[in-house]
Amino acid sequence: MKRSSGSIVSTVETHRSVGVDSHSGQPQWYAIYTRARHEKVVARLLCQRGVETFLPLREAKRPLSPWRSRITRQPLFPGYVFSRCVLTAEAYNRIRSTAGVVHIVGTGQGPSPVPNVEIESIRMLVDQKLDCQPFPYLQVGKRVMVTDGPLRGLVGHIVRRKSREYFVVGIDLLGRAVAVELKGSQLEPWLGGGE
Repeated sequence: MKRSSGSIVSTVETHRSVGVDSHSGQPQWYAIYTRARHEKVVARLLCQRGVETFLPLREAKRPLSPWRSRITRQPLFPGYVFSRCVLTAEAYNRIRSTAGVVHIVGTGQGPSPVPNVEIESIRMLVDQKLDCQPFPYLQVGKRVMVTDGPLRGLVGHIVRRKSREYFVVGIDLLGRAVAVELKGSQLEPWLGGGE
């Protein structure tokens, strides 16, 4: 079966923060791990509960027969929905008690926030409706910044695969990434740090 690349076509978003965080008081993004193929349901249910969500989707061809295929909208990060809130005990329970939620991604000390720069980078790819596809996450490599075009200012990694260069934006906490083809002349080493 031939894999087709897809484009990011939609996000699900709604409402703002849900409480007061004892640490910073600022809402942060968290990755919510869902049951298999429950991402859209979880995003809808969280929205109904007043939790801001972000579910990047992409268009992909699904073969029905050798002569026909159907376009479907699939999550760019299968198994994950992103939620932005101030993670109080009330907000934590509201998210965890949502049907289809397995857990909030984190370490042994509890849920870990996803840096804003990573979510904003994915959001920019979604907004530009570029031909994006899931890509293996890179643990090694240099960070670069896009210097030209509609993605100017975006920070990610550059990789070379089959004599083509790809700009990769990843979510470190999930170990997942997406890639888009760019010219090397549009990139420069990134010297920044932090969020």
